[in-house]
Amino acid sequence: KVTGVQTCALPISRSALMTGRYAIRSGNGTVPLGEGVYGLVQWEVTMAEMLSEAGYATGMFGKWHLGRTEGRFPTDQGFDEWYGVPNSTDESPYSSLQGFAESGVAETWVMDGKKGSVPEKVRPYRLDYRPLIDRDLTDRAISFMRRQAKADKPFFVYLPYTATHFPTMPHPDFVGKSGNGPWGDLLMQIDSYLGELMDTIDELGLSENTIFIFTADNGPEALSAGETSMTFETGIHGSSGPWRSTLFTGYEGALRVPFAVRWPGKIGAGRVLAQDPAPGSTSRQQRAIRVWLSAGPRAATVPSVTGETDRNAQVRLAQDGIEIASMSDRKSTRLNSSHLVISYAV
Repeated sequence: KVTGVQTCALPISRSALMTGRYAIRSGNGTVPLGEGVYGLVQWEVTMAEMLSEAGYATGMFGKWHLGRTEGRFPTDQGFDEWYGVPNSTDESPYSSLQGFAESGVAETWVMDGKKGSVPEKVRPYRLDYRPLIDRDLTDRAISFMRRQAKADKPFFVYLPYTATHFPTMPHPDFVGKSGNGPWGDLLMQIDSYLGELMDTIDELGLSENTIFIFTADNGPEALSAGETSMTFETGIHGSSGPWRSTLFTGYEGALRVPFAVRWPGKIGAGRVLAQDPAPGSTSRQQRAIRVWLSAGPRAATVPSVTGETDRNAQVRLAQDGIEIASMSDRKSTRLNSSHLVISYAV
């Protein structure tokens, strides 16, 4: 695992994740509100596009939040197939709220798409499907991996779950399982689904040649259980532990996220890699958006792993990610960030 990893609120971190560049460079430096066009533009080069050009099959299953209009869906940005929601899960209760029918607000839909065509609306994303969607995302990701393994084709799976986002509604199979309420049930659900994914990779005989990364894009949403911006009974949230504040702030409670990697033969089990603070940074800056370490470096590492040239460099786009192939150096215990850009935002 890597400690000290910091990110920011979606879709800012999701843009950085896909491109290895600070989101402000692509016009995704804020969370979009209301209708209209937003998201990644066509000249942005995504991790999926680089891998696709290197011969990989690319599949995304889950939340996108980087565009919901024609030309800005995942299948317009390098993914061969996508099943999920274009925006955020907190839109799933909308249709259940009083006055929604008269509001004129468009309903959120679950979508299914293939590269070269406009994604189709599959079903409304309402509260009846909110507890079930991550089960379907997991099944589709597993099916995708099996199909590519059978075809002897390298693959890239991007699986941004809707959990643990509000509303906190675990699948019926996990309701009451943890003994610690819906939040504990949802954590058990995620852990179980991740286990299925890893077991599938092992079963397919691909574990030695597969990098498995688990991370997140922001900290917990609200200050305490039941506290939410919407009137809804499942306003239950996680804890930022010893870190100050929550999502939508510049404090560490909002920015610190988990980052764990499984890469057999390259990264030893149980190894911890610490991120050094940038020299000269103030304590306030260290609590700020230091670097998209859960994002940029992953995109920057793609060329070295696949043997391809970095397309972002070829088109002379500013590259903010750093190479983390040194993580496979078993002697290293620290990730040097002396050359990282400091960026503060609120």
